Amino acid sequence: MGLQELEKGTCNVTTRSAPLARLRCHCSDPSVTIFSNVAYIDAESGSIEAISASSETRNDQMGGDTTLLEMSLARLEDIRRRGLEAPASQVVFAHAGPIDHDGVQGLVAVAEQFSLHHEDAVSLRKRVVSVIVEGLENVHHHGLRECTQGSFAILLRVGDGYRFAFGNAVLVATAALLTHRVSVLNEMDEADLKEYYLKLLSNDARSERGGAGLGLMTMARKSSGPMTTQSVELGNGQAFFSLELYVEPR
Repeated sequence: MGLQELEKGTCNVTTRSAPLARLRCHCSDPSVTIFSNVAYIDAESGSIEAISASSETRNDQMGGDTTLLEMSLARLEDIRRRGLEAPASQVVFAHAGPIDHDGVQGLVAVAEQFSLHHEDAVSLRKRVVSVIVEGLENVHHHGLRECTQGSFAILLRVGDGYRFAFGNAVLVATAALLTHRVSVLNEMDEADLKEYYLKLLSNDARSERGGAGLGLMTMARKSSGPMTTQSVELGNGQAFFSLELYVEPR
């Protein structure tokens, strides 16, 4: 998630292939069809739930049948379930597994098409796209490279706004720092956020891999209300970190 200490290293998991059919139990709708490596849920017009995973990762430190992918899917399902408890809510997309540049563009396109279909204000659509891009690019560029199978992202339409969440494996120290940064940003008002954002933009010392502060700041400015985080230790200095936020019309 954008910290210099995220070097290549090794993941505290081993990988093995897993059939996509097992993802059916994580789907909210029984009408699931399999296309390539993506499980699609048929829902209302304009609403697509896509869960993509061609492999699963077993965390040997956790014992039993618990896998990093299963942890990711469980978190995704918890967010989906809570989101759908609200009136007039629906899943726009849900993804589990590696997120590359093409995947980022694909999910952004789904969100844009959904927003256009619902005739959202341009300002709302731009803010939603902005937080999705920042979140997914952070997962793509800054997560533990050997643990990408455990990444997830989900976008739900909730009322007149959108709930977005993503998660991936990072170092424990990184998860702690991100959690602290989010808590600090949550305490800032709009004026403070703008001042800090401009300060970050003018910081010439920012490296290509050191832009997590700017990404979190952008999400804080575009979201409505506090961002929430969750961190679960995986062992061997690694953790599963997730972030959730809400974007509503202004």
